[in-house]
Amino acid sequence: MRFITSAIAEIIASYDGKLPLAIFIKQYFKAHPKLGSRDRRAISDAVYTFYRLAAFVRDAPQNIWGILQWAIQNDFLQNPIIEQLATQQEAEPIAPDFYQQVYSNELSDGIDIREWQQSMLQIPDTFIRLRVPAFNLIPMLQAEDIPFEQIGEETFAFPPGLNLSQILPEQFYVVQDYSSQQSLKPLFQAIPFDAEDTFYVWDCCSGAGGKTLQLKDKYRKAQMLCTDIRNSSLHNLRDRAKTYYHKYITTRNLDAAQFRQVTALQEPFDVIIADVPCSGSGTWARTPERFYYFQPGEIKQFALKQYKIAANAAQKLKSGGHMLYITCSVFKDENEHVVAQLLASNPNLELLSFSAINGIEQGADCMFTALLRCR
Repeated sequence: MRFITSAIAEIIASYDGKLPLAIFIKQYFKAHPKLGSRDRRAISDAVYTFYRLAAFVRDAPQNIWGILQWAIQNDFLQNPIIEQLATQQEAEPIAPDFYQQVYSNELSDGIDIREWQQSMLQIPDTFIRLRVPAFNLIPMLQAEDIPFEQIGEETFAFPPGLNLSQILPEQFYVVQDYSSQQSLKPLFQAIPFDAEDTFYVWDCCSGAGGKTLQLKDKYRKAQMLCTDIRNSSLHNLRDRAKTYYHKYITTRNLDAAQFRQVTALQEPFDVIIADVPCSGSGTWARTPERFYYFQPGEIKQFALKQYKIAANAAQKLKSGGHMLYITCSVFKDENEHVVAQLLASNPNLELLSFSAINGIEQGADCMFTALLRCR
């Protein structure tokens, strides 16, 4: 099984963080087709474990097996192939120093630095939002012996990576992180619309449309404009809208950071959702390589773009309209500080609420929301 040891070392030595680790490993396996499924699983488990711990170990690339030895001894890594290989290594276990602060950037209020850092060690759960609350999912899950936790009427948590498509019709649920589901609640509580009202919404960085779909499930007659710079994401959104039988959704390729493109929009909006590009630091437990390779200087670049998007979008908000600013970041520079800058430069905006959503205890992401209203 030396080829597995060699593969682990080769992947870690050649990976530079520019691609998502999942894609890099997939490309490696494609170039090495003789690796069986058990081999690929063992290699993936070892590499991901390394990156979950590497930021807390000095000279980590030179101590791969010391890190893996510690992970095995502490039941953090459970793979029989890796466990067998570990017995053949001369390396001694190396304990990560979880008390060191990897990033000096200040975190948003409500997020503890040590708790957040240690959350990198756990793979977040898979969450779904049940679109038909009256549907009784529990007997189906129990019949299939699927472990789950119900969180409220609509939200269920499952072990990481679980695929429900074989037992539940896709129209009945949406895969959506728990914190992501919570992020729209301040907006739902504030806007003065009923389920059958028609009003105008701009999701200015829509991606694949998780927030759009959640809003449309509650307000089916809302007129949605969804824009993004990625055509592939907009295509995905259109497909998802068809799956859930949603109407009144228009998509457009648009860069909300470009003032001229935003001013070209004719209509003002009752609601604007600005789920802006960010460091993604609240989701790094899903992508631990980002935690290892991220450069703190990037935060300023994100914050500049976030402010541009939010400031541009605010120009298209009706008087009395609401804008929800969202990030999946834990850093104040991308959260409170951007909102403060936005308020200082836009006297017509007032801040109704803001908060960090700490999903660590629930095995979910961390996010930040700020709800603003145009006077």
